Amino acid sequence: MMQTQTKRLSSGRKILYTLIFLVIVFILFEAFLRIVGIHTRRESPFFLLLRVHEYPEYFRRHATLFWEFIPDKTIKGDFLAEGEYRINNHGFRGEDFSADKPPEVIRICCIGNSCTFGWEIPEGKTYPELLELELEATYPDQDFQVLNLGVPGYTSHQGLVLLKEKVLDFEPDIITLSFGWNDIWGAGKGITDKEQEILSPFVVWLQNTLAYLETYKLMKYLILELTEEKGLESFNIRNPQYRVSQQDYMYNLSQIERIAAEDGIIPIFLTSPAPDTRVYFGPQAESQLENLFRIHEEYNQVIRSLRDREQFWVVPLATYFKNQSGFFDPRLEDYIHYNVKGHEYVASIIAQFLRRFMIIDNIIQSR
Repeated sequence: MMQTQTKRLSSGRKILYTLIFLVIVFILFEAFLRIVGIHTRRESPFFLLLRVHEYPEYFRRHATLFWEFIPDKTIKGDFLAEGEYRINNHGFRGEDFSADKPPEVIRICCIGNSCTFGWEIPEGKTYPELLELELEATYPDQDFQVLNLGVPGYTSHQGLVLLKEKVLDFEPDIITLSFGWNDIWGAGKGITDKEQEILSPFVVWLQNTLAYLETYKLMKYLILELTEEKGLESFNIRNPQYRVSQQDYMYNLSQIERIAAEDGIIPIFLTSPAPDTRVYFGPQAESQLENLFRIHEEYNQVIRSLRDREQFWVVPLATYFKNQSGFFDPRLEDYIHYNVKGHEYVASIIAQFLRRFMIIDNIIQSR
């Protein structure tokens, strides 16, 4: 009897010692990885879903939005784009704000992707910030609050989810929407945005927790290196699968318009500008980007068709940018994000649109 108990105690101690040993090895290995600083970020031109999560100091996973910024952060250094970005209390770029709209304020929410966010654009120079200044100058007796709700990598699918889950709580009078480039990006493993698995809260929490561990990052990096195809090999050019198809793009925008209108919000859609390749990059780049720009223009045409058929409010930014120079930096590696001058131009175009159709005037008169 005593021998049996002794054996059980001995076995229990062995298990305990083994666990302690493994924990010590894990801690030492984790410390080693942090000291050495092994690069475990795997670059890919397709589907940012797996890429932004490699920046757990800035992003966190979200069950339905896929990812979002961590609130109350200042991003510096080698983030996805060089620069400094203030992330506010709601997880968006800009100053802190209250979800409850202040009395007598006209609130405009600018929903979009990295172009709206202000990729490599300094603080105070993004078009939402500049739009607020323009409106305050035009209507000096009216208070405005223009919120930047742009998130890098977001598609119209995520914009629709964002509207339903967060933006409606902000009580905007007007929303502007700018999507397109990420919608036509290649869907990782052929899985479109609408087909992405909705994760349980526990799985989201677990992934967000593990994302801080260098050991977990290394394991994920090695698994992807062994199993994931790289570059264009992972994208079927003859039969492309985009993150959001044209049909789903139209559906998402139509749903955004319907939900906004039902809530008394004025939705304004922006066509997505692209640089004139001949002006910015020279004739040699035209054939290189021709197919991509053609697809991009097809998605812009979806917005125009909704304007013509459903009387959507549409600001034709793409038309204004056409044959213009100076709004993009002449770098072939970035043909998506307009520069500071481009943001100034966008703000002035939106402000002009609001004045021309007396949208602000009508809101003021209705109060």
